[in-house]
Amino acid sequence: MDGWRRPRRTALGPSAGSPTPVRTRQQSGHLIPKCTHAGEPAQGAVGQAPSMGFLGTSERLMEQWTTSMWRCMLPVRQEQGEALTTLLRQCDANTLIVGRRRVVAPNDFVIELLPEIHRLIAASPLPVAPALAGQVRRHAAEHGYTFAGPVAIDLRPAPDDTAVRFRVHSRIAPARRRES
Repeated sequence: MDGWRRPRRTALGPSAGSPTPVRTRQQSGHLIPKCTHAGEPAQGAVGQAPSMGFLGTSERLMEQWTTSMWRCMLPVRQEQGEALTTLLRQCDANTLIVGRRRVVAPNDFVIELLPEIHRLIAASPLPVAPALAGQVRRHAAEHGYTFAGPVAIDLRPAPDDTAVRFRVHSRIAPARRRES
C-alpha cells in the first residue's frame, strides 16, 4: 500500500471508541450536533440530507444517461387527435362478443365533418381516411378485436344545420363476396 494513508478522524471525542457529534454552532444556548463520526446525520440535525456516496451518485448518473439515450432512440409518441380518439372510442363501445375468444369490432365508419373542414381535407394531398383506418386496425390488434370485413372510413360533409365539428357513426359491415 504505497503512498496510501488512512485519513484522521477529527470528530472523535476523548476516547477512540465513542462517537461524539461535531458541534458547529449554537442556537439559543443549545449546541446542535451536525453529524457523527460514521458520516451519518445525528438525530435532530437540521438541514442535512443523507449523502449517497459513490455508488448512489454513479447509479443516479447512469440512470440519467440511459434515460436520455432512450429518449433519443425511441420515437416520440404523439398525442392523438380528438377525431381519432372518438373513432377508437366508437370501436371499443360498439364491439360485439361473438364467441369465447372472438370480439368483433365495427369496421365501417362515417365521419361527418363541418363543410369547411371537409373541403380542406378533400383538397389536402395527405390520405386521411387510409391513415385513420390504419390506426383503427392497430388499435383492434392491440385489444384482440377482429373485423367482419375490411375497415372502411368515409369522410362526409355534415348537414348545414350541425353545430358540432364532427360526428362519428360506426357499424359492423360484413365483407362483400366476390362474384365470379
